[in-house]
Amino acid sequence: MVRSTLACLALGLLLSCRLYAQVPPVEFAGTLSLFGSPALVVVDFQPLQQPGASLALLALPQQGLHGLQLQPIASHDDDSLRFTINSLPGSYVAKLHTLDSLRLRGFLLVAGQRLALTLRPVGATPRTPRRAQTPLAPLPYRELALSFAGGAPGVQLEASLTVPPGAGVVPGVVLVSGSGPHNRDGEQFAHQPFRVLADALTRRGFAVLRYDERGVGSSTGNFATATTADFAADVAAAVAALRAQRHLPVGPVYVLGHSQGALEVAHVAAQDPTLAGIVFLGGIGQPMLTVYKERLRAQTASRLAAPDTAGRAAILATRRVYEAVLDIIAASPDSAAAMATLQRPLTAQGISAEDMAYFAPTYLEHTLQDLLRQDPQSNLQNIKVPVLAVTGSQDLETPVSTQLPALAAALRRGGNRAFTTAVVPNVTHFFQTVASTTPQSPYDNPETFSPASLTLIGNWLTQQAAQNRAASRKGKKGQKR
Repeated sequence: MVRSTLACLALGLLLSCRLYAQVPPVEFAGTLSLFGSPALVVVDFQPLQQPGASLALLALPQQGLHGLQLQPIASHDDDSLRFTINSLPGSYVAKLHTLDSLRLRGFLLVAGQRLALTLRPVGATPRTPRRAQTPLAPLPYRELALSFAGGAPGVQLEASLTVPPGAGVVPGVVLVSGSGPHNRDGEQFAHQPFRVLADALTRRGFAVLRYDERGVGSSTGNFATATTADFAADVAAAVAALRAQRHLPVGPVYVLGHSQGALEVAHVAAQDPTLAGIVFLGGIGQPMLTVYKERLRAQTASRLAAPDTAGRAAILATRRVYEAVLDIIAASPDSAAAMATLQRPLTAQGISAEDMAYFAPTYLEHTLQDLLRQDPQSNLQNIKVPVLAVTGSQDLETPVSTQLPALAAALRRGGNRAFTTAVVPNVTHFFQTVASTTPQSPYDNPETFSPASLTLIGNWLTQQAAQNRAASRKGKKGQKR
């Protein structure tokens, strides 16, 4: 019955064959490798059983992503399926196999990656583990629901505001997540790093605002079509919403951005000199085209340095194609122009048309193209407020050897001397501690957020807030005289 169900669903997508009354709910699941972690993927075909329906639902429970809409695309091949992911720049392409076992076998194309993914029918979805650092009630502070207009018409952002006990003016912090769709907790790999961070800062006396990104969780808007400037506009809207709280007098406001979120924070801080300070976690100092290349080099360095030379030539060849594709996309005015160039071989570099065709589709999404054209240098040079830039020594996404020096140099060129850079030993891009001898994947690591990093961030913000209070008191005394 399950086999005929999926066959009908597949044909229903392609040939409008749906047996609404006879088809039971069907979920399919599989596992892919994401940043070295096994990531569960669940696709729910049940919504397609309704007359006139055109959407299935995709979830990555360990990353905190649920209810991502899958839009089917017609195919000329009866056993082939293709879905676009409405809230992500990505798609799933698969073929239906029924000879040995019922399964969908294909690739998830998302965020510039081509990830093998085979889906099979499942029963109950596995539960994600409880993380030790996740705050539990009762808590020594209040958590309020907040809703505010985002950075564009039709975008309404839903948020949580944690409020420390006591009366009087309190400093505020806005948390900004990195690449990919995130809810207000920054949920990924079954961890909730922003919830942990908000808890630590609120206990120190800060009011902390964290929000579902546009098109994610309870927020409206379209994540997949948004640019870096769009996300930065949402950050500015969050800052304005925090400052406008009537039931809570908020004093100086700080903004903290992780990874791609650091690009957005830099954009806002360059235009808003009234911010009290900013924090970059895994910050970016070079053009994103360079960052993507440096990232691959950092991720393959250990393999290339290994005594065993098997596979070395293949790694170098893959890197050569990858970098050529990135150069073409970053230099192209749009996807059509990029695709036209990518259909031709690069004979001088020994790259065939087949090589280009294999890699190209995963890098032609709107959001990634926008990201590849970003250069934070100009924004960094216009930031005049205090800055803390923290990177983990084991960060392979925004490597400390390249990003922190570039970030510091740009701030210095702009005349900013009120900045601090820090490297946290044995900490990854996701701010988890790893032992150099026994590295753990983000999902397997029981730690959500490095305690050393939490202390570093908390101490710096507390010190900045104290300096702001002292300056405010001094200013008031001067006015009285």
